[in-house]
Amino acid sequence: MAFLQDEDAARAFEAALSFVDEYAFQDTEHASSCASSPARAAQHSFASSAMVRAEPSEIMGPLPPEMDEEMQRRARANAKKRLLRKAGLYDDPNRARKERKLEMTYLRRKFEQLQLELRTLQAEKGKKQRKQVNTEGNRALVTRRANPEVSSAWKEVASRQREQRDKSEKENVRLRLIMRRQQKLAEALETLVQARIKQQMAEFSALSNPTLGRCFTGRMLDFRADINDFKGLLVELENARREVDTVFAANRLNTTESSHHGVQLRSRKGVNGMHLEVYANKALPFNVRDTAEATWDHFKGMKKHGGNGNLYDKAAKSLDTPYTIIEDYAKELFANTARADVRVKQIIRRYVGADRELVILVANVSPVSIAHKPLAGLTFDYRCYALIKRAAAATEDHDLSLLQLCTLASLQNDEGHIYDPTYMRALSNFVLGNTAGNIKADQELIENTLVEQTLDQRNCLTVAR
Repeated sequence: MAFLQDEDAARAFEAALSFVDEYAFQDTEHASSCASSPARAAQHSFASSAMVRAEPSEIMGPLPPEMDEEMQRRARANAKKRLLRKAGLYDDPNRARKERKLEMTYLRRKFEQLQLELRTLQAEKGKKQRKQVNTEGNRALVTRRANPEVSSAWKEVASRQREQRDKSEKENVRLRLIMRRQQKLAEALETLVQARIKQQMAEFSALSNPTLGRCFTGRMLDFRADINDFKGLLVELENARREVDTVFAANRLNTTESSHHGVQLRSRKGVNGMHLEVYANKALPFNVRDTAEATWDHFKGMKKHGGNGNLYDKAAKSLDTPYTIIEDYAKELFANTARADVRVKQIIRRYVGADRELVILVANVSPVSIAHKPLAGLTFDYRCYALIKRAAAATEDHDLSLLQLCTLASLQNDEGHIYDPTYMRALSNFVLGNTAGNIKADQELIENTLVEQTLDQRNCLTVAR
């Protein structure tokens, strides 16, 4: 039964029904015995009437048989009602409707429970599918961890990415505070300007022929690339191509595969016959092709100018020779706390080989000022190498490439011209700091490009699945 929700109530109801059945059965046997023995029936009816209503029977005496039978039937009905009332199952005319309500309530709760279970199963299924996709997407990365060289390379990449993220968050907070201060200052200046404009309008309105202010003209950069201006750089480019193995052997980059960097002073042409050499070796957990493409995109694009300075103006031209670009630009360079305005002419060329790829940049830099002090006639030459090759620890399942950067800088001065040693020392320190900063910025930007490409590929695979 739907309305018997409690087991105790059900057992009580069964006991009551069995008791009623036994009571009815005893009454039936007693009636049959009364038919055979009238005296015994009279005695039984008298006992029953005495049990139901003792006091009236004692007063009124024996009752007629019809009234005695009616009282017995009424006594049995009252006894059933008392039993049902004690069991809590007294007859209710609305019992069927209440049972239907209870049944509907039960079914509604059951429906809600099944819906909740369905949503839970769907969520678990979705989690399993996403986990399976992530597992398949990360299978290559997981297998790479078995290689200690690749694992250490990924660890270094992750640590640098975290440092850059923390640095960016701090910089964002600082810039947000500056922006708020600048916004308040702008609002104050706007109020002053509005007041000044109103005052000027009031003054000009009093004049019969007002004359308006001045006219300013701008200057447009007009660049016409003349290959004759870059003949010396083309010769230097060919020399750099022939000497690449000698340069890399001198600083042991040809045999070293661990990540490291260094600075050296070597005897060569230039001021006092010396030139500055800054180099860095970096192991990247990416294949050679992707690393080479990211390196070439970096050197031919605009990102290389934003790593360690501000670009004023630039003009570039691609030559008919494949992978060759010439540039002429003005730039503000930074080195620690020093600043310099320079004019640069440079050539960039890419060389694609069977087992390695090489990007060479040769430049002639003419400083306009160092800390706002002009150094006319003093220039310095740059020769930058970026070599990409496959690491010895790389396998078919574990990609590992080497990004080797080397920059040679030498000061060039006019013959017979003597410069202040203080200025020369300032320029040398500046070149050293700027060169080291450029190499570090180049490494970080190329690495960030490769990481972004890998994440984009993984996201595309996840969306496609």
